[in-house]
This record gives sequence, C-alpha cells and structure tokens, in this order.
Amino acid sequence: MAVPVIIAVANAVLEKIESPLVFLTWIASSVAGILAEIALIAVVVRDGMPEGGIGGAYQTSIRLLIPFLIVSFLASLAAVGGFFILVVPAFIISVFLFFSYYVLVAEGKRGLDALIGSWHYVQGYGSAVLWRLIFLGILSFLASIVVAFLTGGLKPVITQSISSPKDISLWGQLVSIVLTNLVFYPIGVVYGAHLYKALRNVKTKEVLPDESRRIKKLLMGAMAVGIIGIIILIAFTGFALVNLLKGLDVWPLPEREKGNSVPGLTASLGSAPILELFRLGQ
Repeated sequence: MAVPVIIAVANAVLEKIESPLVFLTWIASSVAGILAEIALIAVVVRDGMPEGGIGGAYQTSIRLLIPFLIVSFLASLAAVGGFFILVVPAFIISVFLFFSYYVLVAEGKRGLDALIGSWHYVQGYGSAVLWRLIFLGILSFLASIVVAFLTGGLKPVITQSISSPKDISLWGQLVSIVLTNLVFYPIGVVYGAHLYKALRNVKTKEVLPDESRRIKKLLMGAMAVGIIGIIILIAFTGFALVNLLKGLDVWPLPEREKGNSVPGLTASLGSAPILELFRLGQ
C-alpha cells in the first residue's frame, strides 16, 4: 500500500501548488489504489501466502486490473438499475454484490460470473451480511470524522465557510492520506475478505445451473433498467440545460425581420407559388 500513498502525497502537493500535472497524478493514484486493493485481497484470501509472495500478488493485480474494472462497472450498473426501480432494491443489490471482487481474485471468475458468485454466497445470509456491513460502515464513518478533526478537515464546515482541499493544510492532507491508505482502508478490505471466506466455508457447493440462470436474468434486468434510466436522465438533463440556456439568452434564437420573409421558402419550396419564385428571381 506504500505506492498509492506516495503517489497520493505527490498529488496533494501538486494540488496545493496548482500544478497542471495534478490530473495525471490523480489518475496514477487511482490506478495504484486499485492495484493495491487487488493485491491485498489476493494476500488475505490465501491466508497471507499468495502464490509468488507479495510480488506475485501484485502480478495478479496487474493481470486482473481490467477484469476488476469490468466487474466494478457491471455491479455499479446493476445497483443503478435498482435505484431507478426503488432505492431499497439498489441497497439490496449492493449488499448481494459486495463480494464480487473477492470472487474475481480468489476464484478467477470474471464479469457476470463474479457477480453471480457473490450473489450465491450472500443468498440465505443477507441479514447476517447486512448488519456486519452496517457495522463496518459505522466504524468507517466514525474513523473518517476522527481523521477530519485531527487534520482540520471539519473546521471549514464548523465555521460555515466553503470546504475544499485548499481549506485543509498540506500536513493535514498528508496525515489523512497515510491513515486512510495504511490503516482504515486495509482494515475494510481484510474485514470483507474474512466475511467472504466465512460464507465460502458455509456454502461449499457450486452454483447450480438453474440458480445461475435465475440470478443472471435478475442482474441483466437490473442492468437494462440502469441503462434505460441513465439514457433518460441524460436526455432530461440535456433538455433542461437547453431550456435554461434559452431562458438566460445564452443561445438567442434569430428573429426574422418583418418584410424579409420568403413565403414559399420558409414553409416549403415545393409548395411555393410559381409567381413567387419568379418574383424572387427578379
């Protein structure tokens, strides 16, 4: 986890000095964070003894980077579909797909198969998994508040001023980066890995074909709703934006000057009277 910390620290420094390279370091920090998460999962699910050691874990993370992003996209799309149906289904889908990354890394299942595997493990143990994830969420929230207080991150909110990274000192950002990447985030990943292994020990049987098809249909339906909902949302946002710009006269419509209109051409050239066309040619 040291590499993401180093890149994140560089990103914080560049952001403070308003360097144009901050976008590149932000991308590098995000990619490094994902690679470190995959490597950590690989270490934990194999009881601290991944094939090839730490180097092998990172080789696994590089190999699974694209599949990890695909699984993340599919899980997010399914959750969005649940949100457009109702908020509660989105929450339920998120819980049932929580272990998709662990299935990907530990079992090598990719795409929808990783999502189906996670759903299979949680099925029948939804309430037990839910309260444990709520517990983890509460701990994460309390930890983030403590870090924010220690680094002065809540000061702008308390003083009712605008909160932004510039309101927090560089030292405060560095402390937050270190604690988040080296303490709190790894604890969350390890906690999830132990839940995954516990469910896997209980559900030793593979997913039956009929069950797999049923879960796949459910997920595909949620994803379809998510795609349709996103398209509608984009169309509605674009329509509202165009109308807003028109109201602000940002895109003023050209007004036709009186007496300069061409009766035949403005409606349909084919329906223009022949005499009008001759008059235009004079």
